[in-house]
Amino acid sequence: MFSASVMPTINWIKSKTGTNIPAVQNSSPSASEKISQFPRQPIKARTVKKELRDTDPGFLLEKNLPQLLDRETGLLNRSATEWKLNYEVVRAKRYKRSVTVLLLSIDNLDLTIEKYGPLAGAELITYLGSLLKEHTRDTDFVGRVENNLFAIVCPETAQAQALTIVRRIGRQMQARAHSFTNRPSNTVSVGAACAPIDGDSVNVLIQKALQHLEMARRQDGDCMFFSA
Repeated sequence: MFSASVMPTINWIKSKTGTNIPAVQNSSPSASEKISQFPRQPIKARTVKKELRDTDPGFLLEKNLPQLLDRETGLLNRSATEWKLNYEVVRAKRYKRSVTVLLLSIDNLDLTIEKYGPLAGAELITYLGSLLKEHTRDTDFVGRVENNLFAIVCPETAQAQALTIVRRIGRQMQARAHSFTNRPSNTVSVGAACAPIDGDSVNVLIQKALQHLEMARRQDGDCMFFSA
């Protein structure tokens, strides 16, 4: 497997104050006497430590943030990506909104490493990481799930909008690949899944996106598959 407005509450207080509270009689104690009726020492409220759920944003704040990043690309690592996806799927289901997951891999990465060495592969990984950061929106979350598997989580985004994002990335990878001769074509394959079209659980969405990614790879890459 791989957030209420204060104004309604204020309005309620304004409309109710004075209607449910009995009128003060002339024989009632003065304001200073009323205040003296409170305890001289304030009663301390009992502190209860709230256990954070794994879908609560505060959950990540308790973690060591540098350990949530992939060292090579600076993207979220697998654990952080899984957490974010889980949070957004739960949120989308609760508010009946869309969330799209995009899985990407570099085509012919193994061939490039075999022929030109690991530094060439690392350069490709870093380059794709920079493209993902540059061409995704501030509201999107990008992570590196495995060595050659990247994920883009697009909250409150329908599939068509998400595909527009990934097309820009695909074109940049195409341009880079065509700038070399006699080298493996290092384009990208993409598999997409969208809730609620493809399902409303993390497991189902990931499996669907992986299926579409595999279909793209079988077509020699440089393409994307998604549910029609």
